[in-house]
Amino acid sequence: MRGLAISAKRYVLYERRNDDLFIVEPKAHGLGYLYPPKADDEGCPWHADAWEWLLRSILKLAPTKPAWFARPALMRVVLSTPHVLRRLRLPVRPFNFLFYVLVDGVVGLPRGVDPQHFTVIAPFSKRRGEWMNLRCLNIYDGRGYSLGLAQTPALDKIIPQTFATLLGR
Repeated sequence: MRGLAISAKRYVLYERRNDDLFIVEPKAHGLGYLYPPKADDEGCPWHADAWEWLLRSILKLAPTKPAWFARPALMRVVLSTPHVLRRLRLPVRPFNFLFYVLVDGVVGLPRGVDPQHFTVIAPFSKRRGEWMNLRCLNIYDGRGYSLGLAQTPALDKIIPQTFATLLGR
């Protein structure tokens, strides 16, 4: 049995036989705030796939990108207090789930937005394949935006952090 540790609670235990890796105990600490990019019934947990990709990259064993790698990294939050509802000033109901979109800090902002007044939410959806089509709102002005993996010439897209960018760090 072998292990790779990034920090005290971020580690994986695995076995290696030639070029085959067998993930024994993948820890999700530090990733638990993200909504899972794949459903529980789609095989092994997504963080086990993430650890396998990371291990293969480090060990130079031809990593295979998981199918969910380019999906946006989203946090599921609940509208639980009147304070949050008042701050949104949008037509939403209390105790609904929604997504907080993690925007890429380098290229993610559309043209002309104030980074200090730009927090993006989107409707919650379990249909992961449709996440890039979610209509997003800036909570400060209620303006709508679309997600994209690349910016348009009009610079009107929000470029979210993806699982690939987060795990690549």
